[in-house]
Amino acid sequence: MDEGGRRRGRRLRLPWRQVVATVMVLVLAKISSNPVQAHGSPDQVNDPPPLLFFACPHESQSSSMGQWFTPARPNLVATEMVLSTWGVPPGGITLHLDIRDGGPDGAILASATATVAGPQGPPGTVVRPHFDLASPLRGISGRSLFLELGLPPDPSPGTAMFGWEGRNDNPYPGGRVLQCFRGLPGTAPPPPDLDADFNFITFWEGDGANHVCPQIRKRVPEAAIRWALSNPDRVRGYNELERRDLAPGPYNRLRTWLSLHTLSVPYHPLGNGLVYRAGCP
Repeated sequence: MDEGGRRRGRRLRLPWRQVVATVMVLVLAKISSNPVQAHGSPDQVNDPPPLLFFACPHESQSSSMGQWFTPARPNLVATEMVLSTWGVPPGGITLHLDIRDGGPDGAILASATATVAGPQGPPGTVVRPHFDLASPLRGISGRSLFLELGLPPDPSPGTAMFGWEGRNDNPYPGGRVLQCFRGLPGTAPPPPDLDADFNFITFWEGDGANHVCPQIRKRVPEAAIRWALSNPDRVRGYNELERRDLAPGPYNRLRTWLSLHTLSVPYHPLGNGLVYRAGCP
């Protein structure tokens, strides 16, 4: 690749013909994403069909790509990203994620790693690395946070090992992207792209989830309780506020206690099923 081509590769998007070719490869090869076991429940979800990928082909230098986001829930336990890969060694490769306060120069609030298995192919294979935090990051609701993904050195000059799938039509108004802002000697960081967003999902866990009101222990089959505890997102009310029209607080708690819809009526899976409440009588 000539020097002009390298400069274009450092910008936000690759030529549209290459993007179209990648999409065709994915469709024809019927490539599916790597399965992951999500840790927590989704909070911020920006995962529409991608229009293009964002890459940093700059010879042997490692670099970083980042996405601002605004969490709605009070904690963060994991994140997931949607990447394209052009070559992973047989032993796999480990990616590093920092979660920063406010932006790329903010304090690191948490870090995590995820391993992409190898080898991967053909070029353009989509992977979804899942980063589980060692402990929840708390007290973050409404704050501007920054996901910084550290990219490994490129395997050969002018190529990229990973690209981050995304769109340039502002699919996530709560954030924006910053590409290739570390590891590029002699170049200034690019300005944030206000219209582009990477595909990502953040996950949270409700404090005190999976509690069972003692009043239902002898009235509801144990199998039904176990199912509800294992599938809380499929039970009415889980992790919702008592009053959706009010801000969370000591008098407007999350619904994290498993109970009956009507305690004065016998349990019935259809007529009087299980629900989550903010507390027990």
